[in-house]
Amino acid sequence: MIPRSIFRVRKVQIAIIGIICSLVVGFISYSAYHLFFTKPIKVPTVFTIDRQKTGRAVAKQLHENDFISSKLVFRTLLKLTNLDKKIRAGVYQLLPSFTMFKVINVITQNSDVMVKITIPEGWTTKQIVRYLKAQPGIEKVNINIDTIDQYYLPETYMFSPPISAQKVLETMSNQANQYLQETDIRKIPHPLKNIQEVIALASIVEKETSLDHERPLIAGVFLNRLKKRMRLQADPTVVFAATNGEGKLARPLFKSDLKIQSPYNTYINEGLPPGPICHPGKKSIQAVLNPVQTKYLYFVEDKAGGHKFAHSNVEHNKNVKKIRSIRQV
Repeated sequence: MIPRSIFRVRKVQIAIIGIICSLVVGFISYSAYHLFFTKPIKVPTVFTIDRQKTGRAVAKQLHENDFISSKLVFRTLLKLTNLDKKIRAGVYQLLPSFTMFKVINVITQNSDVMVKITIPEGWTTKQIVRYLKAQPGIEKVNINIDTIDQYYLPETYMFSPPISAQKVLETMSNQANQYLQETDIRKIPHPLKNIQEVIALASIVEKETSLDHERPLIAGVFLNRLKKRMRLQADPTVVFAATNGEGKLARPLFKSDLKIQSPYNTYINEGLPPGPICHPGKKSIQAVLNPVQTKYLYFVEDKAGGHKFAHSNVEHNKNVKKIRSIRQV
């Protein structure tokens, strides 16, 4: 006869097994729901995974941005399938149709990876083209830089491969056109005649200062000079002429540079250059459209990286002398 105690033990064992099975089945059902049925991504989104990021860190990042519904399920599946070691750094496009399973597939298979292109404000066309030709993931094509006269909006752009340098340039040009079409042309200040002249002046402002609060002031100075038919005498236009459009001079400007024969040299030519000397950002464009109204006609860079402004040549020369003496101390 089998003792009752053994039956009790077996009942407990069966109960425990039953509980474990229920938990396993429950977790599988819970996981399946989150893996295959939840779609928390609301709009197409760009998601970046940096190098050396662990599965735990990626799970946290995805969950905090509401791109997955459960960190636990995400991490468990990665561990069980050994996919946590296959997460690849990159920039990905996540779509509203993506389930968690699809997200895992994307970031471990390197599918839907995107190419990130960042164009800084103030770059010239030659700098942009050179940068694009050096980027991996971009099809190289021969681009005749001399035929390019479009304005490109400096921003960060995301592209799904395959892409070409020509496609990038077209996208930037379209973005620029869209932005300029939204600009109120009634704001174009006298004596500028059209948006092309706004871009040309904004390109000079872009190169003259990196301080946002100074942009409208400097734009105002140049507009005052144009109204009085004074030459702009902007150093960045000389640099553009001296470097044949490269935009960066590997030495200081010399006095002889101011006499360079070029339509872009505003020391020897009146009015604006025939086109922009770089691709200005939105802040410089808005500075030209909304200049500070002053009677300033001159400015010189000070020791702190800003500028000293003056109403007259006499006052300007005093500022120059003072700044030079400070620099020599």
